[in-house]
Amino acid sequence: MTVDASTPVASEPPVITQQPLSQTLAVGSELRLSVEATGDDPILYRWQFNNFNIPGASSTEFIIPNAQTEDSGNYKVVVTNAEGTLTSEIAVVTVSQAPVITSQPQSIAAVAGQSIRLEVEARGLPPLAYQWRVNGFNIPGARLPQFSISNVQEADAGSYSVIVTDDAGTQTESDVAILTVSEELVSDISITSIVFQDGGILLRWEGEEGLVLQAKATLLDAQWRDVPGTQGENQSLQVTIGKSAFYRLIKR
Repeated sequence: MTVDASTPVASEPPVITQQPLSQTLAVGSELRLSVEATGDDPILYRWQFNNFNIPGASSTEFIIPNAQTEDSGNYKVVVTNAEGTLTSEIAVVTVSQAPVITSQPQSIAAVAGQSIRLEVEARGLPPLAYQWRVNGFNIPGARLPQFSISNVQEADAGSYSVIVTDDAGTQTESDVAILTVSEELVSDISITSIVFQDGGILLRWEGEEGLVLQAKATLLDAQWRDVPGTQGENQSLQVTIGKSAFYRLIKR
């Protein structure tokens, strides 16, 4: 009879020492999931997506080089050796499309000294972050859905936009809103006469030197425009009906 006095080697079922991690990423980014496990070799791996096996996904890493929104979901890996099977924790993956701006900032025509407010509304993967810009440069501290100037001046005129960033880092930039700032309106002068004449409108005004007539088609226009040849203290102007709908006098 032969007696084997050696110590028997204990078998080791798989133990996951590093779980796959949930993550949020932008469309087009690399999705990389990994797992680490110990136990008797050989150890086999089978990745699953929403409880279905992923063909060919049988290593410690699962990679999608160019992730899309349809790759969002629940991932896990089944680890197996001769001594048993163990399933990892679920890694929730969110692949985010760029934020969608549902309400664009609107252009504003203001008079020096007024208060103005630009606003944007957007939806996307929260939390959303905002960065207002003017003429292509970031405005320090302007990181809310609204941007205000309490005492606007001509130097503030320009092209304003806002970049919206979601939690995955994807960005969308709004349309440009034009801020125009005119000189202070003159309160002691006015257009003295408006007469329909010869298929048009005859405007007359009186006042001090340096007055300029301006016009715009609607109050939503971004900018008042000088009417050529209308600088002076006493003038009249024949305009075609429909060419412009709103007029004002300013002093330069």
